[in-house]
Amino acid sequence: MLNTPWYSGWTILGICLVFQALIIGTVYFSYTLAVGEWLSDSQLDVSLTYVMAPITVLTLCQSIVSPLVGYALDRYSIRLMVCVGVFLVSLGYVLMSFASSFVFIVFIYGSFIVVGVSLAGPLAAQTLAARWFNEKRGFAIGLVTTGTSIGGVLMAPTIVILYESIGWRETHRLLGIMFLIIIIPLVWVIIRNSPEHSDRLEKKASSDRAETAKVSQKIWTTSEILREPNFWVVVLSFLPLLIVFSSIQQHLQPFGTNLGLDSMQVAALVSVFASVMIVGKIFFGVMSDRFDHRILFALSLLVCFFCSFGFSYTIFLSSNSFFYWPAWFFIRWVLAFDWSYNCL
Repeated sequence: MLNTPWYSGWTILGICLVFQALIIGTVYFSYTLAVGEWLSDSQLDVSLTYVMAPITVLTLCQSIVSPLVGYALDRYSIRLMVCVGVFLVSLGYVLMSFASSFVFIVFIYGSFIVVGVSLAGPLAAQTLAARWFNEKRGFAIGLVTTGTSIGGVLMAPTIVILYESIGWRETHRLLGIMFLIIIIPLVWVIIRNSPEHSDRLEKKASSDRAETAKVSQKIWTTSEILREPNFWVVVLSFLPLLIVFSSIQQHLQPFGTNLGLDSMQVAALVSVFASVMIVGKIFFGVMSDRFDHRILFALSLLVCFFCSFGFSYTIFLSSNSFFYWPAWFFIRWVLAFDWSYNCL
């Protein structure tokens, strides 16, 4: 039972929501909106196939960088790591705005951006949630992961407005500066690695729970994880879902253009499925504290399976594609995928 009127762990989660919303909401959720701007920029002279190279390089490089980032987060100050990550993303966005060749943008995504989003993204936020919460940890982690989806809801329409007002280059410069002046001061002043790094009252309030966690948790080495069959079962189960979801998400702008949608309508689609992801993450965070994760994961896959047929059927019944696209994301790849993600 906490002896303080307000547990600082909730404040930590709030700051995690902010830096995830701004960073991930811009880099990932709004990437597809930048695609349209890059395709229309005669100076870049890029094709539809090649325009997906930056996000592809980012995803591949992140799979290599993430274990190293996890190692750093376990051994160094998370506050410092997040600030470094925000600085790298800011620098990358400012440099990107001066690009005269699309190769340079690919390079930025494969260097500054990949390290930045890995340090100042969900991995850091979920690590903080796990350290600050032992009771209701599933709910805390589910809550903190909504930061990325909140970013999708807010940043996608905001970025479209900026693109239409001042152009993509000036928008990227503005975003880079905004990351620096908003996120870094908040993180540096408020974030602490764990209750043990906070004041003595917080330490006392969480001491009993921390002792319980130390007894119940096993510290896994990297070699032990790689030799564990369950680890590879999780990876191989989740990877196909991630590939399909990411491919559709990042191609929304080209798909929308073919359907006759403008950029703001595409941003509305991004906001729709991001909004539903918020509900899914909180719901599944609560359920993960009560039910077997394997059952929940199987249920989410079953929803994906049946809704695939539902979408295939309804798409033949109507020519109003704009209505069925958000419905598809709501039922199939947002809610069910998000359940799967939080389960794993």
